[in-house]
Amino acid sequence: MAGEGFTGGVADDYTSGTPATTTLYYNNPELQATAEEVARLLNIGNVVESSSATQAIAIVLRSDYQG
Repeated sequence: MAGEGFTGGVADDYTSGTPATTTLYYNNPELQATAEEVARLLNIGNVVESSSATQAIAIVLRSDYQG
């Protein structure tokens, strides 16, 4: 992601739920375009706006992830 201009990512446990499939959450409507670009780069099809997301953008990887 750094090669695409994204920085500051950290690995952490997501505590706001357990989606069935890999999901990218973003917590602010102003982040929609950025979230969609990150999802595109990582081939994540499920993108959800959620005010309860623990970070501005949080990615929950599940066993379906093929990245």
